[in-house]
Formats: sequence, structure tokens, C-alpha cells
Amino acid sequence: MLYYPTYYPTLPTFIRRIHDDETQGVAPLLVALKAAAATLDVGVHAAVECRDRPHYRDPLPNDADISDENILCGMSRDWAELGPPPLIPQGASVPTLVLGGQFDPVAGPALGRDVAERIGPAARWIPFAGIGHNVRHFSACGAQITFDFIGNPDKAPDTVCASCMPAIFATK
Repeated sequence: MLYYPTYYPTLPTFIRRIHDDETQGVAPLLVALKAAAATLDVGVHAAVECRDRPHYRDPLPNDADISDENILCGMSRDWAELGPPPLIPQGASVPTLVLGGQFDPVAGPALGRDVAERIGPAARWIPFAGIGHNVRHFSACGAQITFDFIGNPDKAPDTVCASCMPAIFATK
């Protein structure tokens, strides 16, 4: 649910209902989440992840079952050779924009900050409150900052909107 900001307001209610064994209203949310997730090409995603992330090539634990989302990674060791480790251009002089969402379940804020620090003074690290993964896609503010940066990478972007967290209300 952290991938899709439109579901943030429902998260507290969802957690409470699951905790209290209340199933009313849970099924439609799960159906909507499954439909959103269906837009991801799982095979391509698994192949890329397995190529780029060595820990996904490890054998699956004995207790893994078919519902394990990493099951494809266990089978994909032979799909492609392990890719090179990611390179971080330390000390680069090229202006670089690094955006990170507070709720990013993939590359959290600490990772983004670390990457920006490793790149050096040419990197601009901008954390976004109340956003998950893919800031530029899910935040008009992130899209505008990216647009402004591409138009003039030497100018410090206006980042005030990045700290404005949308309100999340729980409903009964």
C-alpha cells in the first residue's frame, strides 16, 4: 500500500480491521491493490532484480511457498549473469538530483541520503514527506522539482512543497 499514495488514508483502517479480525471492507481494498499491482510485469521485474541484486540469487529458504514474492528470483539464477555492482559516481561535478519518499519500502530515505552524500556536493538530496516509492510519479511537487532541475540543474530548486505531508485520516 505504500507504493500508492491514494491508499494512504485507508491504511490505518485497514490495519485496525485486520488486527480486530473485521473483514468488512477489506476485500474491495485488496482487489484494488491487486489490480494496481497487475500493471507490474513480474517476470521482467524479477529478471532485473535477480541480475542486479546478488542476495536474490540465493536459494530460497525451505519454508518458502509459491506465494513468496521472491520465488521467481530463486528460479532466475540461470536467466542472466549477475550484473556489475551499482556504481555511485563519487565526487562527480555533474549536478545530480536524488529524490526519496518517507514511506519508500524499496529505497528508504537513508539510502537516498547516503547516495547523495557519496556523489558529493553536486548532488541535491530532497526527501519527501508522506510519499512512498517513485516520488516523481506520485507527487506533483516531485514532478515539478524534477522538471525545474532538468531545465536548470545549476539552480537550487524550490523544495518547500516536499516537506508538506498530506493528512492521513483514519475512518471507522
